[in-house]
Amino acid sequence: MTKSAYDIHLTTMETADKFQPVLWTNPLFMTEAAKVYDLEPKLLLAYKGEFLAAALPIYEKRRIGSVSLVINPSSYYQELQIWHQEETPAPRRLLDELQITSAMALYLKEHYRNIAFNLSPGQVDVRGFTWNGLKALPFYTFTHQLDQELSPIRDEREKLRRAEARGYQWHRGLDVEAFLTLNEALEQRKNRAIVLHPQRMRGYIENLHAAGLLRQYNVSRDGIIKSSNLLLTDGGEESFTILRASDRAEMRYGVSAWHTQQLVNDLKTQHRMLDLCGGNTPDVARFKAALGLQLKVFYRITN
Repeated sequence: MTKSAYDIHLTTMETADKFQPVLWTNPLFMTEAAKVYDLEPKLLLAYKGEFLAAALPIYEKRRIGSVSLVINPSSYYQELQIWHQEETPAPRRLLDELQITSAMALYLKEHYRNIAFNLSPGQVDVRGFTWNGLKALPFYTFTHQLDQELSPIRDEREKLRRAEARGYQWHRGLDVEAFLTLNEALEQRKNRAIVLHPQRMRGYIENLHAAGLLRQYNVSRDGIIKSSNLLLTDGGEESFTILRASDRAEMRYGVSAWHTQQLVNDLKTQHRMLDLCGGNTPDVARFKAALGLQLKVFYRITN
């Protein structure tokens, strides 16, 4: 086997200040996201000599006698950051990225019993993983370019008219208890086990909000929050609405469609793109497609 030009190193958050992170590789974000599900955050780094070429955020789950990489719902993506040396031509960059993902795949296979992580939609070349024995499963999300208007179908336009007549109020503000109450009711409606530990989730929301990485946007009626969502952002071009929960009784009046419309309008001057983080169940996919959002694919890497 030909020796890779890249050396792979695993590091903890304490030594992760050697590069400019994106949201998903931000040490503070990763630490808080890991706490929600009792995971251990790590960064997989690829070096070419002394040059740091790539960083992949991963989350470890330790069990007796083994350690696995698992999906962390509190970090919807685990974006692979790649850097190139100046004046590297495009063909060389493509080959370098293939070598990086190949080296990472071999390292992961050697060190972990089970492997699972979600790349971001921008990471479309997964050959380095699949050519080295890992799987790349397609998953989906919906996004919206914020310089464009929403184009909902007729049914959703009717819901928006009902919502306008309902007298909802739109506001941004932290109300952790309101979100947790709505989210718990949502989980019960869908007959899902409530996997969000309330105290851990409270810490996640409060600490990321204090760090400027999380915002809460709400729809109220008569002073009571009827729909709430958490949006992640590091102030860059992209924003991510990671969780939303709405009052069941208000759904018939179009509260969720109105919430999306107001969120898009609010973010227009702040970001370039909104990712609504999901499209992998029929009801969610139908709702987001009906609002005129754009479908995108991302890959889950597993063994």
